[in-house]
Amino acid sequence: MIELKYIKQKFNYCKNIPWSDIIDKISHEYSNKTYCEYPIVIKLDKDKEFPPTFILHNDYLPGKLQKVYNIMERKWKIKEMHVYTSLGANSTTFSRHCDSANVLIVQSVGRMNYYVEGLGAIECNPGDGILIPAGVYHTPYVIEPRITLSFSL
Repeated sequence: MIELKYIKQKFNYCKNIPWSDIIDKISHEYSNKTYCEYPIVIKLDKDKEFPPTFILHNDYLPGKLQKVYNIMERKWKIKEMHVYTSLGANSTTFSRHCDSANVLIVQSVGRMNYYVEGLGAIECNPGDGILIPAGVYHTPYVIEPRITLSFSL
């Protein structure tokens, strides 16, 4: 069993995934119908819309994404990697949820806030990670355009 833990600035090799790699991955996932938009627009009232979040999860890993995957597979024995990309502040997310597998969330680009039961409020900056055991509830909050890597352990 893994220990719930905030890991500050230990994932510098995951920082700064190029947006061009993300655009390439989104394009590939659209052409293969493997993407998930969560959702493209949510209207809470008639005057307010929120930017989309893309959940990218196929095995196509262009450029630095493949390099990061290889390092994480070697160092952490990861089983898979999902890429969460939000295009602006207050983008839609899964809200409060728990995962059925242990996960390691690593911030690559932009900042994110999380509320993690057992840890409290955390601001994740590029290079930071959070180890979250299966069944632990956490809530992501998008502060700005971001790229977040989520690894199943």
